[in-house]
Amino acid sequence: MTITGREIVERLIRVEEGQKRLEQRIQDVETQSEPRITELREFLLWGVTFARIFALVGVVIWDRRTALAPAVQRVEMALREHAGIGRGAEEGGMAMKGATYWEALQEVRESPC
Repeated sequence: MTITGREIVERLIRVEEGQKRLEQRIQDVETQSEPRITELREFLLWGVTFARIFALVGVVIWDRRTALAPAVQRVEMALREHAGIGRGAEEGGMAMKGATYWEALQEVRESPC
């Protein structure tokens, strides 16, 4: 059984046509998947952006609580020490200690946190 030149040419033509169809299918798949990949990439970037924003807000809230804790403790201590605000001078209240109370509040206000 011998193969003639014509049969070889016909087979080569069929192989080339098959390759062209495969190349077209590959291009179609790439064309269809490109918008999906772009959409997925954008979705991930937005997710990362929002995650960073929420993390930053969390750190800011945590930092504020940590920074304000000593100041709150000082104010509470000053208020406990001077609990007699409503009493008069004869009872040992704030009428007698007014200057000391305001000095303590100014000290708390001026001290760095």
